[in-house]
Amino acid sequence: MKSMRGVSDKSIEETEWMPREILARLNYCNIRTLLQFSLTNGEQLERLGIEKQLILGLRDKACKEMDIQRGNKITPHGIGNRIISTGARSLDGILGGGIRTGVVTSAIGADSVGKTQLAFQLSINVQLHESDGGLDGEVVFIDSLGTFRPERLAEMASVRGINVDSIMSKIFILEARSPEVQMGIPVSIKDLLRKRPVKLLVIDTVTDNFLHDIEREEGLILRQSLMARHLHDLAILALKENIAVFITNTIRSRIELKGNNQIESGGPTVSNGAHIKIGLRRDEGGWKAKLLRPPSGEEVCFRITKEGISDC
Repeated sequence: MKSMRGVSDKSIEETEWMPREILARLNYCNIRTLLQFSLTNGEQLERLGIEKQLILGLRDKACKEMDIQRGNKITPHGIGNRIISTGARSLDGILGGGIRTGVVTSAIGADSVGKTQLAFQLSINVQLHESDGGLDGEVVFIDSLGTFRPERLAEMASVRGINVDSIMSKIFILEARSPEVQMGIPVSIKDLLRKRPVKLLVIDTVTDNFLHDIEREEGLILRQSLMARHLHDLAILALKENIAVFITNTIRSRIELKGNNQIESGGPTVSNGAHIKIGLRRDEGGWKAKLLRPPSGEEVCFRITKEGISDC
């Protein structure tokens, strides 16, 4: 059986069904693998002069060629999923108990709505015993914006009577300041995963490097393809290693004829990349959370204090 990574990296040039003239257009836009092609936005492909019906047909062939695992090979991974408490019963309630291993969970929202604070809380809670909502595990924290604050984690731990040195010694901090470094993380930490009981990978935030390093309009297709590949690799890592992957992302406003419309940074590629997603916001009544994937109409409140995340 072929490996997942081998299929992900398979070049389009290796196929016999891709028309040569279309292959040349894809190569010009740096779309070179089956995975990149299958995840590139249809509108972007149409702008390359490829007809919609042809896109659908070619994508179907690409998907069939990448269909390499049977359900009975994947199911055992899902059965062993474990849960990390967020620290608030309200949040845990809409998440089915908390943040799960084996999947990618995303928290999105504007600035100062609690995304990074939740990442800090999970970094502490994953180290607790299972009876206290943890997994007796360690955490890899990927800092792409310089948001990691050890003094804040120390405050959250000490107020709760948790040994600060013990907590900090089990958090492995990696700085990612470019798309290349960030995309290499799923591979670079595999040796650490074999040696240490890492149960949580945090990326705060997941899109910033891609949005700032690849800004030109002609780089849009490349940027979307790279982000799609990155999220795919994170999903495979979560599944194969049975760890929880928690990512944060921002939202931005897009002016349209009907008024302002808030969208997730990175667009549909990123929006569809997480298995579970919560939207966070803050108003005069405090912090609010809503489950966006799978969709739920229920919105719950939570608090952020010196102790960290807690119930209202």
